[in-house]
Amino acid sequence: MKAASLYSLIKEQYQKKGRPLKIICDWDECILPLRPWFTYLRLDTKKPFKEFFEDFWERASFVANSTGGNNLTSFDDATPEEKKAIEAFIDMKKKRRINPTEDFYASSERYQAPFISIYEELLASYKENLIDQLLVISSCRPGKLKKENQGKIDSFNKTFGRFPNCKINIFEVRRDKEGRNVPHRHEWIRDNCPDFDIFIDDNYSLIASAKKNFGSEKIYVMPDYKCNRNTTGSNIYHIKTTVSDLKDEDFVKAAEEYKAKKALEKEQPKPQTNYTPWIIGSLLGLGAIIGLIAWLFYRNKNKDKKDKEE
Repeated sequence: MKAASLYSLIKEQYQKKGRPLKIICDWDECILPLRPWFTYLRLDTKKPFKEFFEDFWERASFVANSTGGNNLTSFDDATPEEKKAIEAFIDMKKKRRINPTEDFYASSERYQAPFISIYEELLASYKENLIDQLLVISSCRPGKLKKENQGKIDSFNKTFGRFPNCKINIFEVRRDKEGRNVPHRHEWIRDNCPDFDIFIDDNYSLIASAKKNFGSEKIYVMPDYKCNRNTTGSNIYHIKTTVSDLKDEDFVKAAEEYKAKKALEKEQPKPQTNYTPWIIGSLLGLGAIIGLIAWLFYRNKNKDKKDKEE
């Protein structure tokens, strides 16, 4: 299903449930672009990244798996320059599995990428108190937690990390004795945040496995990238995803406004209950009861008197 926007979907679910929501959101390709940004930086083009980003996701093909892998396999109608950039990314991914080095994943240029519109819509929703908790997640191979992901942590701390009930969790994926990658994304969610309302991820395999394990009571959201459009089902939503103009400074301003709003709420005296109508009503009710009792008493008394006279 397609949703008009992530914001409208969150607001709809907020109204339906009658409470703010708990949301889990993946990092790469949902908050910050990775593959299109790597490719764009290696092209000699005057095309704005916003345009290239949308074009990239209409031409790129991926093979995904339930541990979080999302491997770029081809790029439709690639120019020689684009083909070279795509091959560079694929080659980098192969090399780093054998001997991880200080590559693009840990570089500062990776985090110079602009935010994706999902992050902007999450901020708009949070500012309207539609979100109770936001958990941003990502996974990595053993030993790469600090080396590769410090940039994510730093970026988050400068943005949603300024707000209460917003956290980032980066967990390691290892091979067990049977050679199976663990934990799968749905297993980690099951153990750490099973009461979520909405799960957002760009990996169609992760969305499918989450829905299989958590059922249709939850809401599952994917960017409307071409590679995701074959993954459908009840409560699976595809949202148009673009490059945002959102900056770190927007979070600074939003955090200041949030704190000022909360401070004002604390200063305002709580409305006191007016008990006067209740007291008056109770007295009138009591008076009516007493009057009824008196009427019954005098009526019975007069009846006894008449009976004696007869």
